[in-house]
Amino acid sequence: MSELDCSSSSTSTSDDEKCDCSILEESSSPSEDGKLMFSSLYDKQTSQDCYLANTPITAKITEVAEDGGSGIFNAFHSRVYKIELQHGKYRWTIFRRYKDFFSLHNRILLYRAKRSLIPTTRRRRQLQLSLEYDSRGGGGEGGNTESQVLLKYGYENRSQIAAVDQPTGDNGTAVMHTASLKYNKSDGTVEKSLKRKKKHCRLPSFPIWPLHNRADNRKERLEKYLSAVLHVPAYRNLQETREFIEVSRFSFVSGLGGKNKEGYLKKRPGGRLTYGGVVRCCAELMASWQYRWVFLKDSYLAYVKPEGEDLRAVMLLDPGFHFKLEMHQKPRLIIENLNRTLVLKSKTKENAIEWKDALENAIEVSGKQWLQNHDFGSSFPKRRNVYGRWYCFFSFPSFVCLYDSIFFILYFFVSIYPLGRFVDGKSYMENLANMLELAKEQIFITGWWLSPEIYLKRPAAAGRRWRLDEILKRKAEEGIRVYVLLYKEVELALGINSAYSKRILQQLHANIKVMRHPDHLPGSGVFLWAHHEKLVIIDQNIAFVGGIDLCYGRWDDPKHRLTDFGSVSFGSARHASLTEEKSLMSAMRSMSKMLPVVQMCNAGLVSQPSAENPPEQSSAVVVKHCAELEIEPEVVAGEERERRIVRFLRSSSRFGLPNFANLLMKHKSRMQRNSAADCKQRGSQVLSADDGETVDDTAKRRKSLFARIAPWMKLRRAVEEGDLKCENVDDAAMCYEEKLTCLQMEDDTDPGLYGCGKLWIGKDYANFIYKDFTEINLPYNDFIDRRQTPRMPWHDIAAVVYCSVARDLARHFIERWNACKTEKAKHNQRIPYLIPKSYEKVEMPHIFHKIAYKCHIQVAVSLTVIRSCSQWSFGSNMVEDSIHRAYVHLIKNAKHYIYIENQFFVSLLNSNDVHNSIAKALYDRILQAYNDKETFRVYVMMPLLPGFEGQLGTTGGSALQAVLHWTYCSLCKGPNSLLFNLAQHIEDPSEYIVFCSLRTHATLMEKLVSEIIYIHSKLMIVDDLFTIIGSANINDRSMLGKRDSEVAIYVEDCEFSRSSMNGQLYQAGRFAFSLRTDLFAEHLGLSDTSAKRKSKLDVRDPVSTEFFTTWKQIAARNADIFEKVFGCIPSNSVKNFVELKQYKKRLCLGEFDLLRARTLLEQLNGNLVLFPMKFLCQSDLSPSPITKEGLAPSSLFT
Repeated sequence: MSELDCSSSSTSTSDDEKCDCSILEESSSPSEDGKLMFSSLYDKQTSQDCYLANTPITAKITEVAEDGGSGIFNAFHSRVYKIELQHGKYRWTIFRRYKDFFSLHNRILLYRAKRSLIPTTRRRRQLQLSLEYDSRGGGGEGGNTESQVLLKYGYENRSQIAAVDQPTGDNGTAVMHTASLKYNKSDGTVEKSLKRKKKHCRLPSFPIWPLHNRADNRKERLEKYLSAVLHVPAYRNLQETREFIEVSRFSFVSGLGGKNKEGYLKKRPGGRLTYGGVVRCCAELMASWQYRWVFLKDSYLAYVKPEGEDLRAVMLLDPGFHFKLEMHQKPRLIIENLNRTLVLKSKTKENAIEWKDALENAIEVSGKQWLQNHDFGSSFPKRRNVYGRWYCFFSFPSFVCLYDSIFFILYFFVSIYPLGRFVDGKSYMENLANMLELAKEQIFITGWWLSPEIYLKRPAAAGRRWRLDEILKRKAEEGIRVYVLLYKEVELALGINSAYSKRILQQLHANIKVMRHPDHLPGSGVFLWAHHEKLVIIDQNIAFVGGIDLCYGRWDDPKHRLTDFGSVSFGSARHASLTEEKSLMSAMRSMSKMLPVVQMCNAGLVSQPSAENPPEQSSAVVVKHCAELEIEPEVVAGEERERRIVRFLRSSSRFGLPNFANLLMKHKSRMQRNSAADCKQRGSQVLSADDGETVDDTAKRRKSLFARIAPWMKLRRAVEEGDLKCENVDDAAMCYEEKLTCLQMEDDTDPGLYGCGKLWIGKDYANFIYKDFTEINLPYNDFIDRRQTPRMPWHDIAAVVYCSVARDLARHFIERWNACKTEKAKHNQRIPYLIPKSYEKVEMPHIFHKIAYKCHIQVAVSLTVIRSCSQWSFGSNMVEDSIHRAYVHLIKNAKHYIYIENQFFVSLLNSNDVHNSIAKALYDRILQAYNDKETFRVYVMMPLLPGFEGQLGTTGGSALQAVLHWTYCSLCKGPNSLLFNLAQHIEDPSEYIVFCSLRTHATLMEKLVSEIIYIHSKLMIVDDLFTIIGSANINDRSMLGKRDSEVAIYVEDCEFSRSSMNGQLYQAGRFAFSLRTDLFAEHLGLSDTSAKRKSKLDVRDPVSTEFFTTWKQIAARNADIFEKVFGCIPSNSVKNFVELKQYKKRLCLGEFDLLRARTLLEQLNGNLVLFPMKFLCQSDLSPSPITKEGLAPSSLFT
């Protein structure tokens, strides 16, 4: 048989030879391909899920080559066939011999024989079970007793392949002949209502007797045979067929890149660089070689078990990746990277050479960027021409009001690499909450500490909706996988209780996977170090990076409040007027603005229609405002919806709203005074359950109450009509535009209620120096008396990146996760290995481009991911300290100024105790400027005190005192300090470098109080051109690479604007310049527009003598005022512990003369104060040997 035989006869043809023909396409022109979503990687799969829906597989033998390697002529095996296959957009090439075709043919014959032996009754029973499942699965009418089911003959299959000669209908599509059956639910039988008409595809005869002089004919026959096999679902889904064409469920998944080499290879056990102990070592030595399905992608090599196809390992291409081919009796491939050595054995020499060629091609093309040397020794390449604009919470452009509820920084997109950053936790967490709502596939979270119960949007006007655990649970219920990697602390030293966080998150949903690392095993050497990076990554498209943990005490805004009692007040622009002149309709409109957010959903998703509960087009889900109401959202419809909203208004006084009944009574009284007759003529009434009073209930009121639903209905129509168009981008990113539009509508609807609840609930109201956290498992219980102790404000900085840079950070997380999985949960199938997405398609939706185009504020930068990591933290056989190298490089090459914000400053010159080179680089650069007579400035911002519980001079404050000891040793105390060494050459080092801090004040229970603003930022800006934002502190723990794990981004400006530097015209980078000037404005109290107008200080030139002198004067004056009014600690007036005790007993101005104290406080300019260099300069601050801090090694604090 030379042609594919298709007939409609039902006789003389095996059922398994029937094809699923749904489209007609030429062999060389495949149909529009479907997609296998990236999220399907971690679903339970069957063999039918390997292929794209409605997409044919074409095979063509393009070349036949003689094998000259064998000296003996063999008609069966001497020829090698080059086969080119195409499935949608995927193209790949395989090489096969005749024996491979013959083996496949025998397997198909065996399969047909086995199927023919299955009893007819069993086939009928399987059919009935399938129909029962289909009828339960939905899609039909619920009230019918019989449901008509179209039976697609053969195995259920997602890829319906076109027949080569199938007839077509009028519209050009294939004619689908199916059997229509009726399934009777009453007795579970299947009734044949129509005769079955199904296309039969007989396989061409297989060329068993190979005639060498007719080799071309055999090529054609083998090609037709293979095409026919791929045409029949039952045959193409066989494991042997998929092995023949090198297809697995990882082949065509969207987001994984193109099709590359795949196949079975034998793997030798072992080769990992992880802690395993004697048991694992012996198991690896004694275990035998095992078959694994190995597949190669653009940036990694991975393999799965043949039976379950669950991932067993992922080898990322990295600077240590290389391989070699050894020709033994069975050729071996030895593949190495920085994490492991993988030894693979191939059946044939030809297959081994194919793998070698595929690996070489991957290295030279897509994988080249991972093997090259990058700036500062980073594992990640520089991403050039990244477009971005940072957003600072306290500085509003006039157009931000339109978009701030969506994305506090997303109005700048014009290219495929957007970038943004946040000052303080409020803007960070609000944007993070919106981005988490966009998630469609995966969420990665890692941090030093995670508190599941924190609110990302405050006040909690929407109840628990924006609480972190509720967001993650909501997304997990949508099928999104959430992976959380927590630092496992030493419980004796830290009270962050990561075990509680893990337990709470795992209880939320099975799709939330949590691991803690490291285990503190004897001999592991990781008792002292921590995972300190903070990352949240969404769909490998959006990544948040910086210094802000999702935990208690981090949420703050530029106001840096010290008190929080949850008082209630109303904005003057949006409140329900209680005056008698307010009309009823106006009053109800105002009150309707205070209603909770009303979200539209399909009534069918809530309840099944029935006679008692007739279906409606839509219903409203009302979300209560206050967390105190332990009421789940209710589905309301018709008149019941009105009654519930009225009851909500009636009880509004329970949570701070004016009593609506009283408001109506005021209106009623006024109307009665004016016209009693008019009042009586209003017929419709609403009954109040409290006292039986009646109020007006007109159609206009109904329209007013639900006017806010209109935007949602418009959005719904826009989606149905296809108005929201997305570009051809990543599958997850295609859904972002619609979701962002929803969030915009929702957040733009301001409830009009301000100060309605506490901003810092329970444990979130924290003061780390006064008291450390206790009872983390009781999140809503205060552990600090709000009436006595002010909270400690938190100043921090984070950034958000997208597309390729986000993929880089996701790759960083995946490397950590997989190393932890291998070490702790290698055989736990509930915790999967993760694989990175391809870098082929990383464009963002059109909405971001459109926003940037309208706002004209795009900024071009180049960006590099830098980090600190080593074997204990990543399983990598390399220590990467690219953060340290980037800091040193920027400091040494700075031309004009350096601005640093950091939680710590522990860096000594020529010391055996501290090894990082930050202080040495600063010393060399300042000394160079002095010798060359250059004007050069260094600004260092750091907290006044370390954030550890305790009081100085007591045993309880040993940790605080130990960190303070190393800080002063680094700055000014001892022969290895920075200022001491500078003073040996420079008469006044303060002309070049200044150390400052932040402090604020407030009134607590009619008493003046002050507290430090804890600087937790990890930021450096150089010359208004270069910026580093990340999680790394200035100490050995963060900088050396082999201790704490850290991650940061290095930003280099590519677009410039006119500025001045030391009075001279200067081209400043737009990103770094705007970030620095707004930080200066915040610290100097110039954030407010009125303050800017009053002040003549120009923050644009940080190098000029005038500005540098003014900066120091403001800091000194502010510090002096705080000391006079509050008697603050630390202070230059305190030289030793004896003076410290006396200083604490001194009566300060704020305690006996409030009027004068307030007058002095009005003279403050911002929160900037000088760091006191002479504090306790005459005392030894090193911890006592009898304390646990004294017994610990010094590296714990450095």
